[in-house]
This record gives sequence, structure tokens and C-alpha cells, in this order.
Amino acid sequence: MMVESLSAKLPAQRQMSDFEKFQMTSMKKVCISTKHTYMFFVSQAGGFNKVGYGTRDMYNEQVKEWRVNFSDAKPALGYLKAMKVKDDLMFWKHTIDKEGHLEHLFWCDGVSQKDFSIFGDVLAFGATYKKIKYMCPIVVFSGVNPPQ
Repeated sequence: MMVESLSAKLPAQRQMSDFEKFQMTSMKKVCISTKHTYMFFVSQAGGFNKVGYGTRDMYNEQVKEWRVNFSDAKPALGYLKAMKVKDDLMFWKHTIDKEGHLEHLFWCDGVSQKDFSIFGDVLAFGATYKKIKYMCPIVVFSGVNPPQ
């Protein structure tokens, strides 16, 4: 009897149903905290031992869902579209990877284009989200002055 009641606490056994995930997401959207959502599930199930997962599992599920649905490409491209409204010469090209993350982005506003036509200089900024072996992020600035 004791072993059966504790088997639900093993990581392989702690699972939320699709309906519970949907309910949790719906409750989160209307600002009900995860703790209160969990207590609601406990009262619906008839006790803590009948839920089969804990609040940590709920938080982990929320993070998983956020990672699947979040894309850094949307806000960046939205910003460029807003700039295009203010600047007719605004130009950009981009690529997005399989996960929906921004992979490559080039942009050039009207002021930069005019500066290039006068001075001919190019400044490139490259950053990676990974760290080198010294645990420092890499950011590269490179400039080019074309021959006159």
C-alpha cells in the first residue's frame, strides 16, 4: 500500500494530462498563480496524493511551453516594420531557423545608406549567444574602408 502511494512521485510517473496542461495555461492567462492552480487541481482530485505531480512539474511544463511558443524573430521583425513606417529607405533581409529563431539579419536605414554613399565605410556587428572556452560572450565589431 505504501509503495503504491509513493510510486506517483517518481519522475517517470509525474505527468500532467493534456487537459490539465490546457487548464493550467488558461488559468495562467487570467493571472491565476501556479500555486493556486495546483491547489485547485488538488481539491478537484480529492487530495495531494491523487494529483500525481507537484508545483515544480507545473513550472517545468510552463517553461517547456514558453520555449516552444517563444520566438525572438517576431519582436525583432516587428521593430524593423515599425521603423519602415518612419523611414521609407529602411531595408532588411533575414532568415529564420527550424525552431523559429532569428538566424541571420541584415538591416540598413536611410541615414546609413546616405552615409555610405558619402563616406563608403561599413561597420559590421556580430554577436553569438554562445560563450567561448573562457566563458565570455563573443561580440565582433569590424569596419571596412574601401580604397579611394
